[in-house]
Amino acid sequence: MPRTPWRELLPPPVDVLFVATGVIAPRVFSTAWWRRQAAWRYRRLAASYDLTFITSAPTYMAPLERALSRLEIAADRVLDVSAGTGAVALRVARRFPHALVCACDLSCEMLRVGRRSADAAGIHIAWQQADGARLPYRDASFDLVLLQNAPPTFSELARVARPGAMLVLCYTKGGRLPGFLERRLVRRFAALRIPVVELGRVAEGLYVIAHRIP
Repeated sequence: MPRTPWRELLPPPVDVLFVATGVIAPRVFSTAWWRRQAAWRYRRLAASYDLTFITSAPTYMAPLERALSRLEIAADRVLDVSAGTGAVALRVARRFPHALVCACDLSCEMLRVGRRSADAAGIHIAWQQADGARLPYRDASFDLVLLQNAPPTFSELARVARPGAMLVLCYTKGGRLPGFLERRLVRRFAALRIPVVELGRVAEGLYVIAHRIP
């Protein structure tokens, strides 16, 4: 009987660990080790990701939907960082039909799934394979920057956001984040002159809306 690789036996990482590590030790996500682990994991998950994690969980997108409902902006350029299979990018493209929506992810396999979904829906999204810790976009390029269920590199999110831009972080299980880490997350944004204007819980999730000072 063939053995199952030990890493296949591990449960999917809880997304709250991403934001917790991003707040405490953000450099972890810029290492070659992390890139190898992420590439390995999402290459294997890509084909079944939407069915396994999104459509099977009724509240998976609840934090994002709440955050989008709270935004009052006219975004011309939008970036979805660590976009995976494009679930966020597709919703944002429908919300801002006249915007240029860009979506990047480390995994080309995940992006391939997202591209097929967008093509099937007749929605144009500019896809690009890229590391969320080293975004290939110019400074101050976007009116709205989003990241869901992925490691945040705060300095990069801030760099590509225009003055006056909104930044949105969403975590499906983020409601489990301890209060002291929420406060540290708020301080991280504040140190970059991007004050958090709303932090809320919905279902089991967490959303954070921040506004880059013009």
